[in-house]
Amino acid sequence: MAEGSTQQRRYVVDTNVLAYYALSTPPFSEEVSDLLSKSFELIAPDSWYPEFLSVVWQSIRFQGISLDHGFELLEEVESLLNWSIPVWFLWREALVVAEEYSCSTFDTLFVVLAERERCNLLTYDQKLLTAFPEIAKRPDQVLSA
Repeated sequence: MAEGSTQQRRYVVDTNVLAYYALSTPPFSEEVSDLLSKSFELIAPDSWYPEFLSVVWQSIRFQGISLDHGFELLEEVESLLNWSIPVWFLWREALVVAEEYSCSTFDTLFVVLAERERCNLLTYDQKLLTAFPEIAKRPDQVLSA
């Protein structure tokens, strides 16, 4: 698959990577900022929208960010992605992978998209990194390649 490819320019990006960047979450935000400064094509299943919306809502509710800042975060993160693929295009395969690996379908949508696109999934999710070591990579692994 995509492992070890230093020429790879496309990556599936997990919602947690986007959230850590948008919310400047240490120690991840600097690493993700470095990643986003590169000319990579970033893609995701369109399930990232409600996932990230929930992150923003929780930040408004529990971290005290303003509603206006929440809207800014939504727009900023949307602009980082080159495109999003409809979930319906991935759902059957995602369900099979979820059952096989005991992972949530929210997570396996990202895995299946990476498999289809023959690229890596950038994530900080330890369960995904463990279950799919050839596909799932931490952003620092991409930066050091």
